[in-house]
Amino acid sequence: MPAYLAYNAFMKENAPPSQYTLRNVPAHIDRTLRRLAKQQDKSMNQLILDVLERVLGAAPGATPQTYHDLDTIIRSWVEDTEVDKALAMQAEVDKDLWK
Repeated sequence: MPAYLAYNAFMKENAPPSQYTLRNVPAHIDRTLRRLAKQQDKSMNQLILDVLERVLGAAPGATPQTYHDLDTIIRSWVEDTEVDKALAMQAEVDKDLWK
């Protein structure tokens, strides 16, 4: 087996935790993360991992949170020919405007 294939096979079986690099973090998010890390006496890395686990519901043994705020509109669609006509008119391209 070629060395690069053996290396990749080994790495998949013995993979260390994944690493990510974030770029273009907005200043307000950076400030908030730094403030929270300081308040909670955590490293930025640990704080971000904790936030991701909580937001994704991915903490070991955690059940993802289920939201019900839109349940009332489920299966509430009503066919309306007037709305369909209005939407069709909006989809038409006015070729004179695009010359």
